[in-house]
Amino acid sequence: MGESSGGNIAYHVALRASEMDLEPMKIQGVLLDQPFFGGVERTSSELRLIEDPYLPLFMSDAYWSLALPFQANRDHEFCNPFIYGFDKVRRLPRWFVKDDEGDPLIDRSKEFVRMLELNKVPVVYRFNPGGFHGVELENNTAALAFFHDVKNFIYNTRAAED
Repeated sequence: MGESSGGNIAYHVALRASEMDLEPMKIQGVLLDQPFFGGVERTSSELRLIEDPYLPLFMSDAYWSLALPFQANRDHEFCNPFIYGFDKVRRLPRWFVKDDEGDPLIDRSKEFVRMLELNKVPVVYRFNPGGFHGVELENNTAALAFFHDVKNFIYNTRAAED
């Protein structure tokens, strides 16, 4: 499970773990809250929310310039999940993705969900109208709703396994 950059990390850890024999542990699902994915081509949400108070575009670019290997651009596999296809993603049983309407990252996240669905990968998608990047940190109602969704995803994943 991860939120924002933690969502990106959770994504990559899950993919790498899917290639390992972790018995007796078994990954049942991956939870991504506003995953911090990027790419060279700007999305409409990035352009619409260029001056976002929580994640303005210049800060997103700065984070990527610090996080990516030297001379890599935002179409690097660490940033853009669409670069190398979805072969590894299919190995994981279930995904949960949550987005907020006012998040500059929403278009990339929605595209990620579409790719999961097109590849017949089970995904639970939650959309929060009116939210923003990191809304759960400031809004208790949003945080409780998110925790409820996470709890349901975990319990439903466990029930499906039994």
